[in-house]
Amino acid sequence: MFNLNTVFSRNTQLISTDLDDEMVVMDDEKGSFYGLNATAKMIYGLLDSPLSLSEIIGLITSQYNVSAEQCEKDIIPFLDTMVTSRLLIVTSPT
Repeated sequence: MFNLNTVFSRNTQLISTDLDDEMVVMDDEKGSFYGLNATAKMIYGLLDSPLSLSEIIGLITSQYNVSAEQCEKDIIPFLDTMVTSRLLIVTSPT
């Protein structure tokens, strides 16, 4: 599982495009498409450059009325799904 020092970045092998307030990401290798809602799009956008889980939480809590503890609880399953789907890459050990 991830810890606060785990660093995430986008998988640069994927193609993405904005679609109003959502985003579509295509994995050409797998022939898969992923639809990201506004919140997922915002998080994906933050990861244009590598960020640690702690930095991601800090950015989200500065924009939304959510505690760091609740944000961490909510975001870890999302990040896990994104890593499993190859949309994000863990760029440092967990």
